[in-house]
Amino acid sequence: MMRFLSLCCLLLLSVAQDLRAQESSLLWKISGKELAQPSYLFGTIHQICEEDYFWTDTMQKYFHRAQQLCLELDMDDPLLAVKVSQHSINTGDKSLKDYFTPKEYSRLSVYIKEHTGQSMEMYNRLKPIWLVLTLSNGDLGCDAATAYEIHLVDSAKKYEMPVMGLETVDEQMAALSSIPEDKIKPYILDIIDGRTEQNTELFQRMVATYLKQDVEALYRIIQSENDAMLSMDKLLDNRNKRWISRIADIGKNKSTFFAVGAGHLGGPGGVLVLLRQAGYTVTPLK
Repeated sequence: MMRFLSLCCLLLLSVAQDLRAQESSLLWKISGKELAQPSYLFGTIHQICEEDYFWTDTMQKYFHRAQQLCLELDMDDPLLAVKVSQHSINTGDKSLKDYFTPKEYSRLSVYIKEHTGQSMEMYNRLKPIWLVLTLSNGDLGCDAATAYEIHLVDSAKKYEMPVMGLETVDEQMAALSSIPEDKIKPYILDIIDGRTEQNTELFQRMVATYLKQDVEALYRIIQSENDAMLSMDKLLDNRNKRWISRIADIGKNKSTFFAVGAGHLGGPGGVLVLLRQAGYTVTPLK
């Protein structure tokens, strides 16, 4: 699903590439300005095969130094699933049948029955982007997947750390819903026709880059997919800008372990650059 992210700013990107060698890390210390004590910024990957999941002693050490955990969304919110599901359903009379020709819709119905054991009626009210999210798990290329956010929330509960979010469900879902529906349909047809090898290869290349903790190289992979679905400004840059003041407010009086998708860290519009522009010292931790 990262195929639809994009941005290109050649001059600033070349500067970021020069810094890549000495600043390759998923974990960063944020200090300076009005922060009473350092906070930490960690780049996650929202879905990863279980065999690729890793968590180093350094990550654990600095996680323990923080007093609270802040993710993109408050994953500890008991109403989170309800709030998200409200955004997944088409309102009014529109259904998936309206997005496809009768022949395409018939193929989709057969695919869903064969791969989920459920009838099309269970999915018919989903927005197209949510159908993609539901059907695209096979792109990972493995049977068992996990998410860093799950592990982080479990650890926060274990150590009685408060959990919060940088943005609301409405804000995040607005970015997701901005993807043009005509860009989504071909992706769905690729899934039901079994043409997902390219997506799996892309995901595996991103995971390999993630395991190297190279956020700038990861950014370049993302921006190279700029014409697939949507430009990066809606899904990354605008949200990154909005987060900077919130990171400052949340971390002002309490050391906070911030964990956001690693795609938000690198690049000229990434959180690392924006924090430095705002006057904070941002240091890689290995």
